[in-house]
Amino acid sequence: MLVDRGMRSQKTYDGIESIMLSRVKDYFKKVPVQAIDNTMWHKYKEDMITKYPNIKRGTLHQYKNAIRVVLNYAYKIGYLKQLPIFKDEYTTQKNVSSRPWFNSAEYSKLHRTIDAHAKRLQKIDKRQYDHALELYDFVIFGANTGMRIGELRNCKVSDVKIKKEKLTGKEILIVSNIDGKRGEGTCQSFYGAVAAYRRIIKRRKIRYPSKCNEKLFLIHHREMFNVILKKSKLKFTKSTPPIKRDFVSLRATYICFRLLNGVPIYEIANNCRTSVAVIQEHYAKPLGGMLMKNINRTNIEGWDY
Repeated sequence: MLVDRGMRSQKTYDGIESIMLSRVKDYFKKVPVQAIDNTMWHKYKEDMITKYPNIKRGTLHQYKNAIRVVLNYAYKIGYLKQLPIFKDEYTTQKNVSSRPWFNSAEYSKLHRTIDAHAKRLQKIDKRQYDHALELYDFVIFGANTGMRIGELRNCKVSDVKIKKEKLTGKEILIVSNIDGKRGEGTCQSFYGAVAAYRRIIKRRKIRYPSKCNEKLFLIHHREMFNVILKKSKLKFTKSTPPIKRDFVSLRATYICFRLLNGVPIYEIANNCRTSVAVIQEHYAKPLGGMLMKNINRTNIEGWDY
């Protein structure tokens, strides 16, 4: 299997299984696998749209992928002589969605708001105060590594090592055994993640981090993060239309900051365990002219008008 060879993660297939059990399996349970073709797919899609009028294109795409996994397996073991092609036609072109991120001023504001929130909780609720401290470090860690939220939640203390960067002599983190949707991987952090990691170790009194198999982050602070975003008026971007921010915006912030600082796009894609195409489409393209620092460079005199 692709999971066994490390080409796909177990979570990816768990997700496919969850999709199959939710709205796919019951619909097709009496349909012979040989009868599932493009016509059958369109009938299923229309029935889903009728039953769930607000269903999104991306959700339908997930259903299609789940069905394809089954058909591919049926083809592999000889139940199908050829694979059907599902062809979708849309009346409007799909807009490429940019990933909402925090610019420098917004990111600083986010830090200040979490810090103020933690200080207020310190006087009234010790448990929630500890949660706010971990959220603060979670935000910094996420925005300085570009790790996916699931990867951050799976990360163990022992997966993280502090190293000195050869080029600058500064400390960075090397995060190994990253369990994401593309299997296991490794990433190198930006400098800010080191202090966050050290605070976690100190706060939890972990004596031997390299041997500690506890989760790096103990709680998923989604509710508190949403409170912070609303309090700081950062929940939505200032774009038109506004885009809702959540924990995923931390990864987007890392990628956008690296792009704006001139890091080669291939290196960013490799460090984030994604493709150059995804970064170009969802991050580089929306940043537009902000990336083109040398757009007006010229070696020809007289080009001033």
